[in-house]
Amino acid sequence: MRKVALILTVLLMVAACSEVGDSTEEYKVDQHDGIIAKMKQVDGEREVKQILIISEVVREDVKGKTISKINQLAGLHEAAYYAVDDDQFEELQIGMRVEVYWTGEQLDSNPPQRGADEVNVVE
Repeated sequence: MRKVALILTVLLMVAACSEVGDSTEEYKVDQHDGIIAKMKQVDGEREVKQILIISEVVREDVKGKTISKINQLAGLHEAAYYAVDDDQFEELQIGMRVEVYWTGEQLDSNPPQRGADEVNVVE
């Protein structure tokens, strides 16, 4: 009986250690390249500043366009809103080509809403 109890204890310890190892795995980081088509501030419990990135478009497709036209473009191409911090928001402009890195978590909306881990201006 003692051997069975010892074996069960060892198995439980091994299982517990394997669970700890899984909790430290890194998040997958995704990348989205595109043009900043829209910038907005969402007021609520906390103020959130977002940029709308649309892939496969050029600067001329978004500069000076109405919100309706921008939304149409977003529906035709890969697009997403990214929450950025205040400093980044002030440095960015509509029409800039950027690379956005994010962890893969998003709110299910159309276009989806994500948190930007990093935003790099390409041109």
